[in-house]
Amino acid sequence: QLEQKTRVLLSEYPQILTINLSMQGTLDRNAGISLHTNFFKNWTDVPLVKIFEKNFSVPTYLYHDPECLLTYHLANDPRLSGKMNGIIIRIDDGIGMAQLANGTLYEPTGNTACELGHTVVVPDGLPCSCGKKGCLEAYSSLRGVKVLYSDDPDYSTESLLLLLENHDPKAEQLIHQAGLYLGLSIANLFTLYNPDFIVLDGNSIARIPNFYEQIQKSVQSFYQEPFHLLRANFRSDAAAIGAAMLTNNKILENILFEDN
Repeated sequence: QLEQKTRVLLSEYPQILTINLSMQGTLDRNAGISLHTNFFKNWTDVPLVKIFEKNFSVPTYLYHDPECLLTYHLANDPRLSGKMNGIIIRIDDGIGMAQLANGTLYEPTGNTACELGHTVVVPDGLPCSCGKKGCLEAYSSLRGVKVLYSDDPDYSTESLLLLLENHDPKAEQLIHQAGLYLGLSIANLFTLYNPDFIVLDGNSIARIPNFYEQIQKSVQSFYQEPFHLLRANFRSDAAAIGAAMLTNNKILENILFEDN
């Protein structure tokens, strides 16, 4: 399906110069490889850049999804104008994070940095898809809450969101727990980094009633200093736009700093 959609786009817009991929999970940025993601079965060491360039003969770039989101919001959210240090957290089927440090997007030298979703909040807790126990993602992501709500593997995220919109008591109780653990983790980030802001994005923030407020209240209970926790101006294509912006920046830097 992805290949078919890409071919349709390239046929409709022949002026497209690059393909820009925003991908969740762990990446080898230099090699253009998606090392692992929990959202697809048997997804290991997939050379996405090589596959796309071979199939479509268009230069292709691969980025971490939260970095794309942060890039988009830095350019489009006036609340972040002039800020030099900050964090974005995407709360969706997984939990992703990216960081702005001294005005520059932080790019880790390894492949697993900024994995907030896989920090442990409950010692020896529920098993996580990463292989550890008690990770934040197992309790506070939509997928984690969905597993806690129902053992049915076919139970969808959309079904869970509809339950929450209709104030199902069990679902609301689990979301309250999710907000508590998220608040604890975010309070720890404020303590560790003292960022100018932390932005929350993703379907959990956009669609779950009062979830942002629950998280904010939880942060207040664990962090006593003033803090700037912001709700993102959600749009579903923000990461795609951010990926294109990152490629534009990369190409401009290459032009500006070439020897000739």
